Amino acid sequence: MSDATLPQDIRFDELRRSEERFRLLVERVQDYAIFMLDPDGRIASWNVGAERIKGYSASEAIGRHFSIFYTPEDAAAGRPQGLLRKALEQGRVEDEGWRVRSDGSRFWADVVITALFDESGTLHGFAKVTRDLTERRQVEALKEADRQKNEFLAVLAHELRNPLAPIRNALYLIGRPDAGPSTIREAHAIAERQVRHMSRLLDDLLDVSRVSQGRIELRRERIDLASAAIQAIDSVRGLAEQRGQSIAFDASPVPVVAEADPTRVDQVLMNLLSNAIKYTGPGGHIRVTIAREGDDAVLRVRDDGQGIAPEALPNIFDLFVQAKPHARSGGEGVGIGLTLVRRVVELHGGSVTASSAGLGQGSEFVVRLPVADAAPAPAAASGES
Repeated sequence: MSDATLPQDIRFDELRRSEERFRLLVERVQDYAIFMLDPDGRIASWNVGAERIKGYSASEAIGRHFSIFYTPEDAAAGRPQGLLRKALEQGRVEDEGWRVRSDGSRFWADVVITALFDESGTLHGFAKVTRDLTERRQVEALKEADRQKNEFLAVLAHELRNPLAPIRNALYLIGRPDAGPSTIREAHAIAERQVRHMSRLLDDLLDVSRVSQGRIELRRERIDLASAAIQAIDSVRGLAEQRGQSIAFDASPVPVVAEADPTRVDQVLMNLLSNAIKYTGPGGHIRVTIAREGDDAVLRVRDDGQGIAPEALPNIFDLFVQAKPHARSGGEGVGIGLTLVRRVVELHGGSVTASSAGLGQGSEFVVRLPVADAAPAPAAASGES
């Protein structure tokens, strides 16, 4: 006997039992938050998984707008309503991001919202399925951190090994019985340059560790940022000239003074200038600007070099992160200079940001430090090398 020949009340009874089994199945699922929204986005049903993941009981959740699960910034930006609109347009939408539990804590969620229409095309609401991926995301983050650390150690070993060959060759030349004064002077200069490179690299490594552990004590004094910038530019001028690059310098006619550790400010300037030289090709241009903006002493280092890919910008200051060739082409490095810049600047109560229009379009780094009230004697206003 087919279903069509069954009495109507038997078919309805079977349908009710089927619906009841499905309802019980959905309500008892614990690993997924499964619930319904009415057409306006208010919660119409609530399962055990929703209570476990989001922290609300059914009585607390039903009737409220589902935007309560979104971060304040996402809610203010209209993200919940935007997702419902996409579900209406596309039938379903999938999203991944931070969500908020009843106690205010956040979890990383994978969400699917499906629009529910009847046969006439009338919207009856939305089905929403949420999965908590926080633990998986943390595992992935740990794996990525471990990968970056291993890559960093490999590059560090390469950077430390590189100077050894020229130092070894210099020692060989110095030790030759027929080595003349000019050969000895040249070999000595080569060895000294490579030792300085290794020393700077190791100092940066140690400083990153010290800053992270709060072991750096700032020796603050009033410093004219223009004078500090001129001194740093003079230190890297030779390297820039070797690459055929020019460094322009502009400063406010009124001295810009910060209460800062001069050694650390020089460290920040040298790292930013070295970074600009490294990632700017022969014949490129670098511009350093000092100005006061409100209560901030502002230092800008801009170049017209290789630029930074958009996906690299959010992590450009992270430890162990160095822009890959596809993200920012140029010289080698171990990716600690910008990390050190950020941590030293933040230690002074300031901030540093990076911007770029994209690959091949240069980049700009902006350091902001709290300005001091009074100013010492003005430094030279501008120059170019």
